[in-house]
Amino acid sequence: MRKYINRIFIIGFAIMLLLFPSMLMAATSDAQLDAVLVIDASGSMKETDPNKLGLEGVKLFVDMLGLTDNQVGVVTYGSDVSQTYPMSLVKNQSDKENIKNFVDGITRDLEYTDITSGLKEAVKMLNQRNASGNSPLIVVFTDGNNAIGGVANRTPADIDKDLAAIISQAQSEGYPIYTIGLNDNGKLNEAYLEKISVDTKAKAFATKDPAELPDILTEIFAAHSNLKVQSLGPITGTGNFEEVVVNIPNGNVLEANLSATSKSPVEFKLVDPNGNEQTIPSQNITLHTSNSYSLLKLARPMQGDWKLYVKGIAGDQINIDLVYNYDIEVTMKPLSQSNYGVGDKLIVEAYLSLQGNAVNDPNLYNSAKGYLVLTENQTGIETRINMQLQGQSFVGEYTLKDKGEYTVKVIVEDTSYVRESTETQIQVGAVATTSPAATPNLNNTEDTKEESNPLWLYIGLGILGVVLLIVIVLALKAYKVAKTPLVGQVVLELKDNTTGKLTPPQYKKLSLFQGKVSLHALLQFAPEFKETEKVILKAAPGDKVILYNNSAYAIEKSGRVVKANEGLELKKGDRLSINIADSGETVQIEYLL
Repeated sequence: MRKYINRIFIIGFAIMLLLFPSMLMAATSDAQLDAVLVIDASGSMKETDPNKLGLEGVKLFVDMLGLTDNQVGVVTYGSDVSQTYPMSLVKNQSDKENIKNFVDGITRDLEYTDITSGLKEAVKMLNQRNASGNSPLIVVFTDGNNAIGGVANRTPADIDKDLAAIISQAQSEGYPIYTIGLNDNGKLNEAYLEKISVDTKAKAFATKDPAELPDILTEIFAAHSNLKVQSLGPITGTGNFEEVVVNIPNGNVLEANLSATSKSPVEFKLVDPNGNEQTIPSQNITLHTSNSYSLLKLARPMQGDWKLYVKGIAGDQINIDLVYNYDIEVTMKPLSQSNYGVGDKLIVEAYLSLQGNAVNDPNLYNSAKGYLVLTENQTGIETRINMQLQGQSFVGEYTLKDKGEYTVKVIVEDTSYVRESTETQIQVGAVATTSPAATPNLNNTEDTKEESNPLWLYIGLGILGVVLLIVIVLALKAYKVAKTPLVGQVVLELKDNTTGKLTPPQYKKLSLFQGKVSLHALLQFAPEFKETEKVILKAAPGDKVILYNNSAYAIEKSGRVVKANEGLELKKGDRLSINIADSGETVQIEYLL
């Protein structure tokens, strides 16, 4: 019975936290994208970009996306919308190929140009997309000014009016509009495009060389995904393989994207840090090529110096860029208070985390810099303070100078990534928060108290009564779940990481357990797997089984790390793997009904 009393206490404490949301803190994850690519399909594009390198850049952007629920749509326009590819999830390579095939079929023969037609459709796509927490953006490719001389009942004033409405909507919805102007004929209205981008908190690009488009798109992709582009070139092709060193700085790189852009296709060879030449493509290495770019994707690459050998046509300039994709976050520890006084010190501590757990990899901290960012909510004035690295935590302090409401966050920046913590709010009053000393009773008489308004007492008792009722209901539900048998069974196999050999499958009926069971118990409490005590399978309403991972190990599904610290519902046929580095084995799990 004691454990249910403890559970009631815990649930009650959680409810009290809900009553004071400023005490809660959650970490944000990498930004996934909801991108609409808007392409000017007027006939003049044939002269500005005769080799369709702009379209090749679009395909490179698609290839760089991870297979983690990004969404992409494409719009082509002239005086009106010409072709569209609806906003679609990118979950596998087939999804990417479908988008790229659509781009290959784009014709650029429309007579007139009205940028608002493409932008209006892009905003509509984002408004109607499937609900997601992804980061939205619009990227526009155009060769210059609007041209609507032959369009009936349409004037430049109409375009200006529509554009103002589109920008206003994009601002309110948080849709940045990146513009890429091709300026081959020198007539690009850069100020016009720059205003569109600046007004929507994006960036405008202009280039005379369409071959620069892949690099521009890589920059947009990286900036909008909180990543950084590292240039490993350019190099000049010689007709032979040339060596480029690629450093993988730590073991937390989820994916490394190596792109090489040139006038002609290039060839790759790749050697890992142990000196072993890798097969391209293979299970963890994929290759995407076109007439102007080649993209190598390395999944979970080994830490250390890789050697990339690049062979291009003699005399061709080859630009090589590297973009890492990390599965790390920045977690800011809860502040000691939410109300401060002028003159008080604000002390903030943050650390790098993976799936809710602190990352204990010194390599991730060596070159990283942390910043405490304080923003005054009314004026938007931002103060940035350098944080000190203490062990594997960033610590910063700031003496509060002015009263007001402030947003507090932490930014950690390295050569290959930028991460931001979740924001929290604080209130700064006019005086310090130190409690005043009690005033002595000089007359040595009893204090007198005014009778307090009993209404507050009744309200307080009412709130406590509601909280207690909720606690009891939740406790009863928890008790019921604790007595509910799990559903289905799991198949366990152990894989030797050195030889690749698998043990015979073990079938474990979950119905033998009530409420929950640890993976350690399913593995018959083998001491080398003790950490799997923190991997729990729990019963949930509706005959569901939820997996919770609070261990030091990452859980992978279909070759990608999944976040399970807050629960992952198991579906029929799900296959998971946990690499137990300490034992040199991988636990493979399949859930069956």
